[in-house]
Amino acid sequence: MARAKKGTVTVQSHRGMLRLSLPRNWFNGKRKYLILGLSDTAKNRDIALAKASIMQSDYIYERFDFTLDKYRLETAPENEQQSMLEIFQQFK
Repeated sequence: MARAKKGTVTVQSHRGMLRLSLPRNWFNGKRKYLILGLSDTAKNRDIALAKASIMQSDYIYERFDFTLDKYRLETAPENEQQSMLEIFQQFK
């Protein structure tokens, strides 16, 4: 596997989960990762690559969100998540 060009966002698999490794020069020499919470599958890798591309583009056009909140994947709101008891009752 070829090395990534210096200063680019890369997709990594760590313990079977995907994360984005951000360039050190964006954060004053400190290593930063964005944990995506996605397992390492072909479909999820495509999602991660798309997210990396958006981050790279935002940095080039000087609109990068250094808090990384803009790039986190959305999850279902807690009020929409069902408890195990509710799921079991629906199953019955």
